[in-house]
Amino acid sequence: AFVDITLQKAKDAAGNKDYKTALALLEQILKIEPNNQEALQLKSDYSYALQEEKKSINTINSKQALQIVVNYSGSPNWDVFEGTLDEKFLVNGTSQYTNGHPSCFFVGKGGNVAIYVVDKIDGSLYGSRKEIINGEFIYYLTKLK
Repeated sequence: AFVDITLQKAKDAAGNKDYKTALALLEQILKIEPNNQEALQLKSDYSYALQEEKKSINTINSKQALQIVVNYSGSPNWDVFEGTLDEKFLVNGTSQYTNGHPSCFFVGKGGNVAIYVVDKIDGSLYGSRKEIINGEFIYYLTKLK
């Protein structure tokens, strides 16, 4: 019953173009039934749809991201690195953030810890603090604007 209900929830989420939620639901199914053919096919379909959706979204560039940080912090002195968010980035203490989101990471000149993160899809600005949990670096992000 759980599998059937969760499959329907995943289909409903995908029908609303919420592929991230749909994929998370499918992962729950695949933990229970790793060979569930319908879940495997839907995961493939929704992963592809999510990638295509990301391609079609106009992202901001690193120069625009820098301007967001300068406007917020008042300082132009930042080194910027581009990358993607993964499971090591938590927003407000939960792993709700989308894996693979393109982002810019801002560190103080000569520093090695990201102080700010800008989401390149929607321009959201996050404050960042780095902690070590179970020997692994985790970044806690707090949405600033």
